[in-house]
Amino acid sequence: MFIECVKNNGTDYLRVTEVFRDESGEVPKCRRRVLRNVGPLSRFDDGKPEYLKRLRESFRIGSPIIESLSELYGAKPARRTVRFECDLENAADC
Repeated sequence: MFIECVKNNGTDYLRVTEVFRDESGEVPKCRRRVLRNVGPLSRFDDGKPEYLKRLRESFRIGSPIIESLSELYGAKPARRTVRFECDLENAADC
């Protein structure tokens, strides 16, 4: 899930979207699905610099600046990175 800003008739709007893999066709495709239209950016902007960047970061760590987005965050686990090592000389152990 991520927050994107789209322009409609010259006004910036915020929405929460997710990327999913659509395997219904002959060739699988990545598509975006809108989970929630948040509203116009001007309604939420606090006037401090880089509001959109701060909003995205707060959403990513689980405590969004916009309170109504906190219920969306709980629906899915936070993204995490997993790293592993494999010894190529001992391929049987991999």
